[in-house]
Amino acid sequence: MIIRSLKFLPSIILMVTIYYLSSKPTDSVHLTGEVRYLFFKALHILVYMSLFFSYRFAGFTNKQGIILVAIYGVTDEFHQSFTPGRTPMATDVLYDTAGALLGLLLLPILTYSRNRYEKLAVSKRKK
Repeated sequence: MIIRSLKFLPSIILMVTIYYLSSKPTDSVHLTGEVRYLFFKALHILVYMSLFFSYRFAGFTNKQGIILVAIYGVTDEFHQSFTPGRTPMATDVLYDTAGALLGLLLLPILTYSRNRYEKLAVSKRKK
């Protein structure tokens, strides 16, 4: 029971981290123009792709993981509406969801790589 509950720990850690970072103004990041825009959008994609992977690790299906990422993205933007120096944007939810979809595309590649690595490790142990 405890082991099963621990599978949710990565998701919880990521969600708490996202909530904490969303509480901070972004003016400490000294980037401007397009570079700043691309940095933050790439960050949205990577962080929410990680959140998708953590949901899958916890046992949710692909569909459930994508839906949960989208819902958390909406709640994160709502939270930002109360944070000075932050602006909630619907497009950020799209980037969050795009991160989950990218994770969905990468999942078979990562699974194949892990399975192949495990087979190699087993065959080396048998020798």
